[in-house]
Amino acid sequence: MSKLEIALLGTPDIRLDQQPIKTDRRKAIALLAFLAVTHKPHLRDRLAGLLWPDYEQDSAYAYLRRTLWELNQALGKGWIESDREQIALNINSDVWIDTLTFEELTENGADMEAAVELFRGDFLAGFKVADTEPFESWQSQQTEYFRREYAAALEKLVYEKLRAQQYKAGLSHAQRWLELDNLNEAAHRASMRLLAALGDRSGAIRQYETCRDTLKDALNIDPQPETTELYRAILNGEISIEPGASATSSEVAESVSHLPVIPTPFIGRRKEVEQIKTLIQDSAYRLITLQGPGGTGKTRLSIQAASELSEGFPDGSFFVSLAPVYETDAMIQAIAKTVGLTIYSGDEEPESQLLDFLRYKELLLILDNVEQITAAPQLVTNILTNAPNIKLVATSRVRLNVQGEQLYAVSGMNIPSSAEITSWENPTDQAQPFSAVQLFVDRARRVQTGFELSSENIQSVIEICQLVEGMPLGIELAAAWLELLPPDEIAKEIKRSLDFLETSQTDIPQRQRSIKAVFESSWNLLSAGEQEVFLRLSVLVGAFSREAAQEVGGASLRTLLGLANKSWLQQTTDGRFHLHELMRQYGEERLRADDGAWREAKNRHADYFASFVDRQSQVLRGPDQLEGLIAMTDELDENIKSAWNWLVAEQRWNDLIDKMILGLFHYSFIRWKTVVLISWYKKARLAIESASVFDHLLAYLTFSILEIHEEESNEVKDANPVERLEKIWQMADQDDL
Repeated sequence: MSKLEIALLGTPDIRLDQQPIKTDRRKAIALLAFLAVTHKPHLRDRLAGLLWPDYEQDSAYAYLRRTLWELNQALGKGWIESDREQIALNINSDVWIDTLTFEELTENGADMEAAVELFRGDFLAGFKVADTEPFESWQSQQTEYFRREYAAALEKLVYEKLRAQQYKAGLSHAQRWLELDNLNEAAHRASMRLLAALGDRSGAIRQYETCRDTLKDALNIDPQPETTELYRAILNGEISIEPGASATSSEVAESVSHLPVIPTPFIGRRKEVEQIKTLIQDSAYRLITLQGPGGTGKTRLSIQAASELSEGFPDGSFFVSLAPVYETDAMIQAIAKTVGLTIYSGDEEPESQLLDFLRYKELLLILDNVEQITAAPQLVTNILTNAPNIKLVATSRVRLNVQGEQLYAVSGMNIPSSAEITSWENPTDQAQPFSAVQLFVDRARRVQTGFELSSENIQSVIEICQLVEGMPLGIELAAAWLELLPPDEIAKEIKRSLDFLETSQTDIPQRQRSIKAVFESSWNLLSAGEQEVFLRLSVLVGAFSREAAQEVGGASLRTLLGLANKSWLQQTTDGRFHLHELMRQYGEERLRADDGAWREAKNRHADYFASFVDRQSQVLRGPDQLEGLIAMTDELDENIKSAWNWLVAEQRWNDLIDKMILGLFHYSFIRWKTVVLISWYKKARLAIESASVFDHLLAYLTFSILEIHEEESNEVKDANPVERLEKIWQMADQDDL
């Protein structure tokens, strides 16, 4: 049987049994090309509109029939199938089409050399059909599509040859890559490296000069920093390989790494970096989301981990900053610009162009700050679906919540406890394991040369790190104030107001020049309901239970999940919840601005924990005493104390006596907390003295007796303290007191 060959990459070349088919009817070739590339049946109406758009329908149909007859005359019967409605190329017969073969070869990556050899030139190069705007538009789309695929294949071959030390073959492909797009800096860099590897140092330098001049003439821009850095390395003889010598793995990796250079050293966090690297290297995870509040160092961790894994991605590691981006189209453009893709206008959507470009790449793509882009999860899903060899690392304050996402929670740096440093004799050496302290010292020395940890300042430095809960941005902003204030004064100012943590340094993004700015950008990501709940939750101190969140904050499980997914709420290992102290302080400042909302939240908090203590007082006298002790211990120093102080300030003596006294008294007796609670009792008694003693006589006497008893119990252990207290209240009920 005859064989039909249709070659469209370059000047159209149609052969039947190796003999060229000649026709002077350009629309016959156009029709055959459209049927061959699309390889599916088309309605006659569609084809008539494609090639005769300006004609009446009857005339267009007549021209289509004549063109179909001409094709059958040139090719012979059987190659074109048609009926009254549809026309198609018979692809079940012995037909070879270069575009289909090209796509098959590039898709499976089996023989990229054969694929690029098929590309004789642009799709239908030099072929024009007058007065056919729809066909011209389709031809233009196909031209751009196959140019991108060809460039991607060449790029892949270049780096394969570079790694295999086949420098001459690699240079040949790099030159074809440049012929296709002489503004592509990646192609210029690859040529420079290959020339250097072949020992042609002067040729590599000339290649840089060509790149520089071309960019200046065409776009009036300078080469990218990595291009200039490579040029300087070659110029200084740092990269110069004689023929036959081996290129080191680090040199190969350098050619495909496109990560930003950070001006300050990376401090500590080695455990986190290794964990992230392990996730990236694991083929089971294709999307790793570094999630955490703003300022926790997600961006820095992603760059550090990626920089240590450059060799694992043949097509490179890329960092895409999305901080100023809010729309999907802008996100697509940002990614395209970073990976070296030019998005062309036309009928093909920008997203399709990006997905086509990434389809066969093997690269690591860091998407930094994706939280504010509503449609980002869908674009990420499309990339994962259409580009199977792409590894994505996203940094976000909000989880993307898509299938296959592997979350990695980023929190504060390592901090010593106050108890740990009491025995430190040499703070400089003993602080080494704590990355938060090391970061503070490094940044401190940038404003105060010679800064050292000492017995005089170590307590204050640790307090600063604790106040910001190890948040890197908070530490850096605090350390910058050493130019004016000592550490102890810095700690006091942080406790006084969040406005203190800001900087005027011009090389820091506006959104990170203050802690408040960081929180403001995150605040806008919350729904109105989530904002309302968070403000009420800000009256909770330290860790708290789900029940407390629901009662005090009015939070449903879905709202709690939403706040956790947006990094405003963290869950501890024991199932309780926690607000980052700076974020809690931010919420509290907002809540205080509305006095009514503030008082309502504080009253809800006090009501809940007064009832909580009342319930535990019963538990403490039953078989589950240990559980009651644990529950009270979890809440005593923070939320119970906060509730007590509010009730005292509000002079709600009945709530204190009816709900809190007995449980606290019994707990202090068992746990020997007398010293702590005496100060609570004294504060309450003094508050009554400043009010009306006669109106609150029972409360006054109760706190006085409690205070005396607790002081005595430091010396003599009373066998029945609870009974004594109960008798006081019984006497009051009988008017005997």
